[in-house]
Amino acid sequence: MSTERSDGRQASAPEPELLRVSFNAEREAARALLPERVKGDALRRSLYFTTLGWFFGAFWFAAAAGGATLNRFVEYFAPLGQKDFFIGLVTAAASIGVLLQIPGALRIEHIGIRKPFFLRWLTTQRVIYLVIAILPWVLPAHSAWAALLLTALIIGAWGCQHFGGQAWVNWMGDLVPARVRGKYFGRRSRIGIVVMAVTSVLMGVVLDLSGTVKFNEIVGPWAEKAGMPPLLLVISIIFFFAAIAGILDIQCFHKVDEPRMKAVIAEPMFKRLVRPLRDRDFRGYVLYLFTWMSANGFAAPFWWVYLLSFFDLLKSQGSTAWWLNWYYVAAYIMLPIAYHVGQFAGYPVWGRMVDRFGRKPIIFISSMTHTLTWVFWLFLTPDMLFYCIPAQFIGGFFGSGQEIANFNMMLGFNRKGGAAYQAVASVITNVGMAGTMFFGGVLATAFLKIESSYGNVFTLSGLPFGRYQALIIIALMLKIFADVILLTRVHDPEAKPTAHAARFLIENLYGNLDSVIFTPLRRVPDMTTDAVRLTMDVTTDAARKVGEVTTDTVSKIGDVAEDAVEGVRKIFRS
Repeated sequence: MSTERSDGRQASAPEPELLRVSFNAEREAARALLPERVKGDALRRSLYFTTLGWFFGAFWFAAAAGGATLNRFVEYFAPLGQKDFFIGLVTAAASIGVLLQIPGALRIEHIGIRKPFFLRWLTTQRVIYLVIAILPWVLPAHSAWAALLLTALIIGAWGCQHFGGQAWVNWMGDLVPARVRGKYFGRRSRIGIVVMAVTSVLMGVVLDLSGTVKFNEIVGPWAEKAGMPPLLLVISIIFFFAAIAGILDIQCFHKVDEPRMKAVIAEPMFKRLVRPLRDRDFRGYVLYLFTWMSANGFAAPFWWVYLLSFFDLLKSQGSTAWWLNWYYVAAYIMLPIAYHVGQFAGYPVWGRMVDRFGRKPIIFISSMTHTLTWVFWLFLTPDMLFYCIPAQFIGGFFGSGQEIANFNMMLGFNRKGGAAYQAVASVITNVGMAGTMFFGGVLATAFLKIESSYGNVFTLSGLPFGRYQALIIIALMLKIFADVILLTRVHDPEAKPTAHAARFLIENLYGNLDSVIFTPLRRVPDMTTDAVRLTMDVTTDAARKVGEVTTDTVSKIGDVAEDAVEGVRKIFRS
């Protein structure tokens, strides 16, 4: 394009580089209006709405982002015999969107303002779940192309999450003061845990009621008109309201202030992405996290399927256990609720410990103990089912420590080198997890064909050894390798000796148990003696008072009697 000059010649358009500089200058002017730091009442208000948003977000996450509801959704659309494959594929789809984290990180560094970017893309993600909610109304069951469309929508939704979520991580790193970061996010997470636990119970009750005759009499006609099973109609409605709650979560951030983002040195994209990989500390941590996430990928999609399949097996064998009539509620209690209660108990402990001992020792202690709880699932029998609850509680307690420590580790890298660190780490680790989720689905499908043809040809301690146990063993081996070998190479300048952290944890746990359980028990004899002494004192006082009242009463009666006798005498004398 050209313009007319005063001398009549055509002037050429400005160079693209000059346009880019002008665009950045406008962004810099907008960025300059933001406060250097958010503090005082503005900080308190911002932290309040950040927590309030997670109240709605936790409901969305528990109701629609995974678990039994999403698995039943996938089973409805998956072709017959391909359930495990598509569960692995759809679960992996959520991680495939992580590839957009790098463009998202580069974009927020370019524009320099995170809040509107975050609001736009995360709202889009939750709106996509409204679209997912109506899929059973318009698509046929057990259709490969319908299952692939669901997978594509999941990829799109989580792509928006990862593209816009980089702004949130970077934003929170600047908003929340470092001295209270562990404590604040621990408290925020506890609120989410309560919401997710209550939501899980409600989901279990609704799913179990969907199998009753009364429920089918009420919902059946509506489901028939919609052309889907009653259970899918209920799940579709759950997804719809969960999406609305998810949108409210993001809208709460309109009330959260954004501090000024640190300027990033302009450099070519390739150089910016390679720079984190030249950081030796970052490479060591990402290698550990990649292996750990890959291990989780083998087992994560199949916990629900494994437990519900076990319940179905018990029902087919004629088991009369009362909880099989409420087996969704039982599954929710054994899996997410017990885990969330453990997290609720653990967050305040780990938040303080991360602030005091650093990230690396907390990651080692929590991850190793969390790994041990997986061994229990290899020996799942009817007699062992009750122990699912304490096993998951312990897993949640220690899993919360790893969650807080990893989050704080990544915030540290973010502050060190910008959003590119977070983006590169997330892409590498989530690609590994997505790969093992997909591969786990392929292995589970292959193992199913073997089981269908030959039955359970392997045993473990005399118990049938199936496809899900095989995936758990693979995951266990990778997790132990990551914790014992790779974590030792991770450098954390703030880390204190692991033994000190472990000793503090043991003393802290013992102190809590002592104050809640042991101290009251030790006081029982003293309390009994005090109760006996108090009873004797009360009895003595009561007896003394009764005696005094009795004496006064008798004296008054005597006086009245004497007066009556004297009155009678006077009458006779007269």
